[in-house]
Amino acid sequence: MSFFNKLKDPDNGIVHNSGIICKRYDLQVEDFLVSDNLRGMLLDEESEEYSLYSEDERLEFAFRIFQMLVLGGTLCQFEDVLQPYLDVTKNIYKDLIRVQKQNTSNDLFVSTLVLEIVAKNGKGQDYFPSDSSNRQNIAFLLIDANSREITTFIHQYGGYYSAD
Repeated sequence: MSFFNKLKDPDNGIVHNSGIICKRYDLQVEDFLVSDNLRGMLLDEESEEYSLYSEDERLEFAFRIFQMLVLGGTLCQFEDVLQPYLDVTKNIYKDLIRVQKQNTSNDLFVSTLVLEIVAKNGKGQDYFPSDSSNRQNIAFLLIDANSREITTFIHQYGGYYSAD
């Protein structure tokens, strides 16, 4: 979870020393109301906080889980403190990702393959997620190389999933 340490640094403007998320003037970005610097870091490309994580870091599965939790869904009630987001991100990540030791060097490695899933029908229209225009409509397929177990992890922003 050291990946998220820069969020805790008060010099980066995301949280105060107390861990409370820094507020800002409301701004609408896509379907989201951005009322604090944490959401600004996730959504507002014009904000100073946005550059805290590189594009490659934003593609990391842990970051995607974190973003999913912070932005939530249409009925999401936001936290004022950073730590609950970090705790739940860690728990979900640990439940979904398998880590093992290499026999020869005792180095740790991730044995789970994470794939983002997007399905389209024969006409090229989104089939799943049903509305991929919202960044929160996402699905992941996680494949454990050793047990050959497959897990799905899906988040639908609003409404319900329809396979029509």
